[in-house]
Amino acid sequence: MTGRLVGRVALISGAARGQGAVEARMFVEEGARVVLGDVIEDELRATADAINATHPRSATAVVLDVTRPDQWMAAVAVAEREFGGLHILVNNAGITNERYGGLCDIEDMPLDAWNALLNVNLTGVFLGMKSAIPLLRSSIRPLYEQNPRLTASIVNISSAQAIRPSPGQSNYAASKWAVRGLTKVAASELGPMIRVNSVHPGPIDTPMISEMLKTNLSVLQGLIAETPLERVGTAEEVASLVLFLASDESSYCTGAEFLVEGGRTAATVAKK
Repeated sequence: MTGRLVGRVALISGAARGQGAVEARMFVEEGARVVLGDVIEDELRATADAINATHPRSATAVVLDVTRPDQWMAAVAVAEREFGGLHILVNNAGITNERYGGLCDIEDMPLDAWNALLNVNLTGVFLGMKSAIPLLRSSIRPLYEQNPRLTASIVNISSAQAIRPSPGQSNYAASKWAVRGLTKVAASELGPMIRVNSVHPGPIDTPMISEMLKTNLSVLQGLIAETPLERVGTAEEVASLVLFLASDESSYCTGAEFLVEGGRTAATVAKK
């Protein structure tokens, strides 16, 4: 621990497992206190308990369906009540097409699958920011007035699909492209006290990828073949980037896209 987030409070959605859980653990190890939100209640509370076992009173869990404004407001209220404020928001929650039967061309895309991904992946990010902004601003103001490099941070998890989309993912790619645009608008509105950036992972070894393996192994193999580093990434690699953006080390970064995708968007064809 180097204390990169000492004195800061974070709210992370989709934190029960995978990338969000790793982010929560990493934040706490760097001195933050964290509110973990998710709809998978049993895993969520287990993750918070595991964090508190090694870092007492550093984490609390709240059921958070990111499509529900009331649950967002409740999560923000927990941050203020339990930890006295909020300095960091990580909009990590998201879903893929796997729960709707896998990849699907536009002409065959069911409307419920289209709406579901945009509701979680895009509207969930909008609601998270809308709910958290007032407390982010009031919490960071005393620090910012002492030093303008001390700011609040919003990190929106988008996808490499927002840079280089793939066929069969119109709803997913559209939702993540929109998060990219929403991030830039938010950055222009919320400065100078709140920074907003987006992170764009490629295929990452999480439970979400495990779901893809069950139905679309060939798709995953194709993605790896198009990736110069020739592997999927790890949740720790993504979380390390999110930690950087949450910390004051990134104090002059806002409205930007940060890729963690093994170079896939730089490559135009698969290597022979």
